[in-house]
Amino acid sequence: MPIPLHQIRTLSRSSRTPWLILVLLVCATVGWSLCRSASLDVARTQAALSRTTEIANKRVHYVTPRQLLASNAMMDRKLSALSALGDDGERRDWPELSAGQPVVFVFVKEGCPCNVDFEPFFHRVERLYRGSVRFAAVIDGDVAAARAYAEELNVPYPVLADPEHALIRKFGAENGGYVALLAGDGTIEGFWPGCSADGLRDLGRRIARLGEIEERPLDVSGMTRPLITGCPFEL
Repeated sequence: MPIPLHQIRTLSRSSRTPWLILVLLVCATVGWSLCRSASLDVARTQAALSRTTEIANKRVHYVTPRQLLASNAMMDRKLSALSALGDDGERRDWPELSAGQPVVFVFVKEGCPCNVDFEPFFHRVERLYRGSVRFAAVIDGDVAAARAYAEELNVPYPVLADPEHALIRKFGAENGGYVALLAGDGTIEGFWPGCSADGLRDLGRRIARLGEIEERPLDVSGMTRPLITGCPFEL
């Protein structure tokens, strides 16, 4: 018995419906994937631009000839009355800081990213010569700032608070990243207006000489060759 024409049309429409639904689903899936991919590409691009901007804005402070001359003029000076509150809130005087040993003072500008970069290298020197020299950092902030810096960077030695720049001025430090090596009697035996691979090696040699021990191999990988300093103090 032949099928009526209106039933054929109905069957034809109903047979096309699943295919139309499938096509719509495929198109929707492809469209969502393209949009998601585009969103991810935009996010990656924005992240890359952000990193590039951050690097571009990070200014490198090269040590000037004037700073080198001023640092050399500090050699052999004997400093006294060195005292400040530590990151634990306790006062640290020279006899406690030194205990008869040489002391390395590391100067820190609060909020300076350069000091954050330098700090791990000072930790290497401190570990290498521990027992023959002592270390102390000096930050241009209060005790809370000293504590925050010590905790954030896991500093293994006292961080002295110097909000009035008393110690900073006494040493003639102009920027974060300055380093001073004092003998047990307070005489300056080494003074650097910044950091470099050669400067860290020189620090190690001078520590060894003061401690009457052999120089130890120091890992300076990652440290720059030119002498660079940190952000300037607001003196």
